[in-house]
Amino acid sequence: MEYRTLSVDEAEQFWSLMNQLDYETKYMLYEPGERTKNLSEIESIIRDSVEGHDFLLVAETDNKLIGYISAQKGRMNRIAHSAYIVVGILTDYRGKGIGTKFFKRLNVWAEENNVVRLELTVICENEAAKHLYTNSDFEIEGMKRKSTSNNRKSSKFKKVTYVKSSGEYKESYQSASFMKKMYDKSIYDIVLLTLKTVFDSSNSNMESIVLNGKVNTIDKSTGKSISPYILSVNVSKDKFAELNLDYIDSKEWFKSSRGVSASTFTKMTPVAPVVEMSKEDHRFIEGYEVADRLDESVNLAAIDWQDFENLIREVFAEEFNSNGGEVKITQASRDGGVDAVAFDPDPIRGGKIVIQAKRYTNVVGVSAVRDLYGTVMNEGATKGILVTTSNYGNDAYEFAKGKPLTLMNGANLLYLLEKHGHKAKIDLQEAKELNSQNQN
Repeated sequence: MEYRTLSVDEAEQFWSLMNQLDYETKYMLYEPGERTKNLSEIESIIRDSVEGHDFLLVAETDNKLIGYISAQKGRMNRIAHSAYIVVGILTDYRGKGIGTKFFKRLNVWAEENNVVRLELTVICENEAAKHLYTNSDFEIEGMKRKSTSNNRKSSKFKKVTYVKSSGEYKESYQSASFMKKMYDKSIYDIVLLTLKTVFDSSNSNMESIVLNGKVNTIDKSTGKSISPYILSVNVSKDKFAELNLDYIDSKEWFKSSRGVSASTFTKMTPVAPVVEMSKEDHRFIEGYEVADRLDESVNLAAIDWQDFENLIREVFAEEFNSNGGEVKITQASRDGGVDAVAFDPDPIRGGKIVIQAKRYTNVVGVSAVRDLYGTVMNEGATKGILVTTSNYGNDAYEFAKGKPLTLMNGANLLYLLEKHGHKAKIDLQEAKELNSQNQN
């Protein structure tokens, strides 16, 4: 067992430890999944300890962080002599004297930094922690009533019984097996609700849905965050329309639909999706950066057509990367096919999205929109996006109605560029004159 300080580049490992503690105990302030992954904030906490203003110590075994103690000094002069403590130790390592060693090291730091008051709060029912604190010379100064709520306990509440002989009320709670069954049922119910929502809101061209369900959790063998798939099912729209959702048993329906899942979701056993979005394509090539060369003097309608296609890939990559998506560019062909493909992981609006770029100076006609729609169908994509430097005719907009197509004109493109910090211009007349000069 090693006790040491942290370096700033270990912020993610420290976050993983705190996040795992949230899942393992009901006595931390954050509930499971509530803690956001703000690494810059964690880096600041570590930096304050490295510079000596605050205290942060971790326990490590076999290159795994298994506990920590922190103390933050008061930031204002009148409370600079005090520090607030937070301590957490993973379940498998409690009762091994780690907490006692934490507080011995903390007391040394407090004496060296003129901290004469160390304070913390503890849930009243946390007897093990109270025993540790009192053995470390802490005194109970008072009780904060209704200071925190424990939703984990209230969610298990069953009933209250009045005991006449004692004149007291006795609370009872659901068993662990009952809660596991309810958790499983809730997930299967969510699958049905999600499918209904998507089928009800989708266009008539959607024939089936593959739903791959995954969860964000902690791998207890490594202490790291993982996102395993825990269920997968392929459902046709026609079959789903035959269901009577008012009386259905969601788990029985899932089994009859040949869905795959773990025997119980509380075990978080990974399963292989029945269908997974493939991101492999021999047409994909490495793109290059264009946006950094832009300024308000660059006319997008006159730049090299390959530069334009790479720019479209680049700006859409910035758009989709914010939620974990990615965009790939295809080999240049100038055949009206696929210029770029976006993979959006969003479970409702995401999927494979085909993008075509048209560096035009004239109005884009309906034929280009028809070609895009055909490409979307041929590629098995969920949506198509056509981007041009010019505009579209009325027949193009009319054809796109009710179809999974988005038409972006020059003004839309400039807005998207500006949204991501890039400036450029579109001057169709200037581009026409340049094109005419080049032809001569």
